[in-house]
Amino acid sequence: AALQALCNDLQKQMPSIQCQCEVTGEERRLSPDLELAAFRVVQEALGNIRKHVRSVTRVEVQMEFRENEIWTLVHNDGPVFPTPDVRSLVRNGHLGLAGMYERARLFHGELHISSDPALGTTVRLRLPCPPESEAEAETAAV
Repeated sequence: AALQALCNDLQKQMPSIQCQCEVTGEERRLSPDLELAAFRVVQEALGNIRKHVRSVTRVEVQMEFRENEIWTLVHNDGPVFPTPDVRSLVRNGHLGLAGMYERARLFHGELHISSDPALGTTVRLRLPCPPESEAEAETAAV
C-alpha cells in the first residue's frame, strides 16, 4: 500500500507520467527497519525522477517477495546518466543516491543503478529477509 501511495503521489504531481506498481510473491510484514529501508529507497528513486527527469512518461515500481529476500525495482523511460560511484556521489553532494546505497549495505543487501540509452534507468534493490523464526512467530501469535 505504501509503494502504491508513492506512485499515486508521483502521478498527482506529474500528470504526464504513468506510474505502475506491482507486488508479487507471498506478501508478508518485514521488520520495521527493513520495511523503512525498502520504502526510502523507492521514495528517493521516485523523488529523483520528480526533481531531475522531467521528460519521463512511464515509471514501473515492482516488489517481489522471495523466500529469503525481497527485490525492489524502479524503472523509468527517461534520459540516462552515468552510473554513479558512491564516493563521488558524497563528494559532489548527492546524498540521496549515496543514502540509497548505504541503506542496502546496512542490511547486507545490494543496490544497482543502471542507465542505458535504449532502456532508460533502473534502480534494483535486493535485501535479505529471512523468514520469521519459530520463536518470533509464536510471540506474534500470542
